[in-house]
Amino acid sequence: MCGYFTCVDGFWGGKGYLIVCDDGRIGMVGGPTGRCPERAGRKNPVYADQPAP
Repeated sequence: MCGYFTCVDGFWGGKGYLIVCDDGRIGMVGGPTGRCPERAGRKNPVYADQPAP
């Protein structure tokens, strides 16, 4: 994951679902770390496109 995207510090300590910070880094909701740092701005869920069956 972090080899392809730029992750927030402590990404692997997070639990839950992926989020993208305003600064473009990827974080994980939940846990003591892995969230967007305050300076990174608000969090938005990451959605994946799935091909139609």
